[in-house]
Amino acid sequence: MAVTVQAFELIQPVGELDTAWFPSQNLETMVTAALADARTAIEANAQIAATDHDRAAAAHVYARMYRAVASRLAATPQTVTIAGQVTRVYDSARVSYFQGLANAKDAEYAGYIVVAATSAGSASARARAVPTW
Repeated sequence: MAVTVQAFELIQPVGELDTAWFPSQNLETMVTAALADARTAIEANAQIAATDHDRAAAAHVYARMYRAVASRLAATPQTVTIAGQVTRVYDSARVSYFQGLANAKDAEYAGYIVVAATSAGSASARARAVPTW
């Protein structure tokens, strides 16, 4: 079974991703590119059941997008002063929040990877594998 999930299905109001998290970027373009990468990786991986392809692709894309938000927030200064008058303080917990979401989606993706058990005659088991971007 091929990956059939579409970018719009991962963006609000249908999906989890909010365009406000990606200022001055085209979220649909970013998600489409991430889906293409996910599609290539997932369809080539015989350890992911065909029935799980769409869910695995979504988890893969969400992890990548949440990590992008965390990276952008980490690169943002915690305190910004504008014209010496207005000071805005950014909470560093936002980075941890999005990194946590990315880690959860990585774990979900890994849960779709089925590896054969090492002992003869035993059923397949799910194993944790962390994807690299």
